Amino acid sequence: MLSLSLFSRKTPDNLGVADHRLSDCPDSKNCVSSQTTRKVNFIEPLPMQGTVAEVVQRLREAIEDMGGAVVETNGGYIRAEFSSSFWRFTDDLECLYSEKDGLVHVRSASRVGYFDFNANRNRLEILGRKVTVESAQ
Repeated sequence: MLSLSLFSRKTPDNLGVADHRLSDCPDSKNCVSSQTTRKVNFIEPLPMQGTVAEVVQRLREAIEDMGGAVVETNGGYIRAEFSSSFWRFTDDLECLYSEKDGLVHVRSASRVGYFDFNANRNRLEILGRKVTVESAQ
């Protein structure tokens, strides 16, 4: 387990935005995305309104409140890392805001393993509730 934990510290090279899209999920059950065509990996995008700066700030605050560390922002793109408390496995969360569509496309994936016991799906559902509540205030 220690070697897997150490391996999970290496940032994957498939993160980021290409052609206005986040990368697709691998063929495993430890990733969810609002831009995938695989039903098992699909999650709805987050509806949000505001300027890019406003939405990015709300997302950043919610992510940090959830224990994530924002490691990159670029326009409407945010990448954050979450570490599991015991084994210190790292998961990557990405958000891509489209002001025109009023949607935040999301992707959350474990760096190692095949199953994640719904940790990434649960994380994005919590994020969605947090930013929806913040947007309503």
